[in-house]
Amino acid sequence: MTIVKECRLCKTSFRTRTFKSATWEQYCPACYAEKRQTRAVEKMQQHNDNDMVELRDRVKNVEKHLDNIPAITHAEINNQLMNLSNLDQFNSVKEGLKETVNEYMADLQASINETLQGLMDKQIKFEEKIQRQLMTLNNKLVRLMREE
Repeated sequence: MTIVKECRLCKTSFRTRTFKSATWEQYCPACYAEKRQTRAVEKMQQHNDNDMVELRDRVKNVEKHLDNIPAITHAEINNQLMNLSNLDQFNSVKEGLKETVNEYMADLQASINETLQGLMDKQIKFEEKIQRQLMTLNNKLVRLMREE
């Protein structure tokens, strides 16, 4: 048994699904589906925004870390130069330090690029997932609208 009620949003009459559901149903099926889809889209957008903020924070932290490396390297090189007395030792250490620093910077850059690529891949997968969910919700909404 169903009851005829008035939708709170569009003010049209609609039949409740069951007698029990009449106590809590306040919207017609179309408005209810639209409200649910709107809430789902807002929730997914909020998750997307949170992920973007997290990515930005992580990139800022990586940039801070990278900004300190040249100063630390420069200070360490200067410290070692002060301790060297022989010119031959100085030249060999200088070349070794250059190679070490270049290798370290290349490794660090590769690691950062790999991390950023992974994050970008996750973001793309997340966006594709959201798109699929939106399409599913839209298909359900169209199906509900056809059934009426």
